[in-house]
Amino acid sequence: MKRLFSFLLSLMLLLSGISFNLTRVKASNGDAISKSKDIASVDMPITPIDTSTYMATLTIVEGDMLKFSAGDLIKVPVAIKNIGSHAAKNLIITPDLTDKECPFTLEYGTLSKAIETINSKETANIEFKLRIKNNVAEGMYPLKLNFKYSNVFGDKAVTMVETINVKIVNDSVMPKLQLEKITTTPTDIKPGEKVMVDFVVKNKGTIEAKDVKVVVDGIGKNFVIVNNSNSQYLGTIAGEEAKNIKLELQAADNIEKGGQAIDLKLSGKDIPEETYKFFVNVGGGGANLNPKLIIDRYSFQPKLVRAGQNFDMNLSFFNTNANKSVKNIKITLTVDEKTEGSGSVFSPVNTSNTFYIDEIPPKGRVEKNITMFTVPDAKAKTYTLTANFEYEDEDGKELKATELIGVPVVQQTKLEIGNIELPPEGFIGQPIPINVQFYNKGKVTLSNVMIELKGDFSTENGQYFLGNFEAGNSESYDGSVIPNAPGPLKGTLVFSYDNTAGEHVEVKKDFNINVMEMPAMEPGMDNMPPDMKPATSKKKLIISSSLFLVTVAGFIIWKKNKKKKGMTLDE
Repeated sequence: MKRLFSFLLSLMLLLSGISFNLTRVKASNGDAISKSKDIASVDMPITPIDTSTYMATLTIVEGDMLKFSAGDLIKVPVAIKNIGSHAAKNLIITPDLTDKECPFTLEYGTLSKAIETINSKETANIEFKLRIKNNVAEGMYPLKLNFKYSNVFGDKAVTMVETINVKIVNDSVMPKLQLEKITTTPTDIKPGEKVMVDFVVKNKGTIEAKDVKVVVDGIGKNFVIVNNSNSQYLGTIAGEEAKNIKLELQAADNIEKGGQAIDLKLSGKDIPEETYKFFVNVGGGGANLNPKLIIDRYSFQPKLVRAGQNFDMNLSFFNTNANKSVKNIKITLTVDEKTEGSGSVFSPVNTSNTFYIDEIPPKGRVEKNITMFTVPDAKAKTYTLTANFEYEDEDGKELKATELIGVPVVQQTKLEIGNIELPPEGFIGQPIPINVQFYNKGKVTLSNVMIELKGDFSTENGQYFLGNFEAGNSESYDGSVIPNAPGPLKGTLVFSYDNTAGEHVEVKKDFNINVMEMPAMEPGMDNMPPDMKPATSKKKLIISSSLFLVTVAGFIIWKKNKKKKGMTLDE
């Protein structure tokens, strides 16, 4: 009977979760029952679990550079990976389009995307349909994504911001107004007569020109505008569209004979003002007009003159007089501005700054091509080159005139990249740190500076958008490559920027590293929590990772010693 009672008591204690050793119970039946009651009445403490620490860690998987054209309806792919050990629930991703400089707009539909669950080590793919604005300048633009999610226990939501860099090219041509097809009726007038001027204003761009206005200027006392003001508002001109304008003028009674110049100024919203000249030919009567010599057209090759280089300047000299020729023409080119180190900004190559033209007939034109050199320390700006004319008319009368030429100068850019610092070896799936210093040794700011890691590998901080990089400054870039296969691994660091001429420049630097297999862990141990793994497995993991840690530690120590040596040398 006693043995049966002891068996039943042990069974009760086991069911209640309490370990009890019956071999130590030597009391009577009553004592045994009393002790069992005391043990059953003990309250076991329960430690609460903080579930808010079981949060996912999300990141955007970097892929190829996204490149789109201005004005396009685009699909922006986003790959979101959970690199943590816990799942993410009820994820909401919303692009931030509130910035005034943001080139993206929502075309239709909802802006946010929802994902119910992303488990540990899983990747979810979504895309956003957006429209790029038409008038966006070419460059690199950040697209900010706001993340909000919770864990599987429904704890307080986590918020974070990730950024995708998007390159936008603009194949569209910005609006540009041009004066075309000028005709006068009649073609030749007398003093006091009226003349109807027809001309065409064309938008040479593919994007519409807004708030277009035409202003008549430079008529002086030679003409008056009939039944109109000197300003006409044309409104909007679509891309590659033309509008016809009529202008009625009346010549003064004392107007001189010959070609009389009139200026037309064209302007629009966000469009620089352009001034064009046209001529009304005046025949009989009036005073005897002296022949006028002007520069009616000039151009440069290249279009933007670079400091420290030669450029070809083509000049067209036009005799506005319809009856008289000009002869013995001497033209001298001068520039008033000088640099501190080099003197005059421009100097002719293999010739002097003065040249001679024998004769230009009535309504005739002569072109000259001159090679000029721009000093290296010329600042980036538009300089004024003065052309001084000395010439004679048919009767030998000496005349003088002056014309101004605007020469746009841009400075050379010089981005210098230091040696790439990285460990000599790495392991599959393990980040390999990469560091490099770079310097702007030019004299102008580089804009839209972007650094990219390219190769057959995954990356961390594989794209870095610096923005503007001022002259004389230095920066450093830190990123990581994550190899996917063993063997020699080749990669490229690509530095890109826009120079002052609006050109997109790329500078590349290659690197190599040897990748080895990571020693394998025991089967099934990689998915177990750290506190559940046997001590022997932990030791094996530490031993298998030691070589990688020593390699990275050695690289960091080498880098610090190198910097310390560099400081000693500088001192």
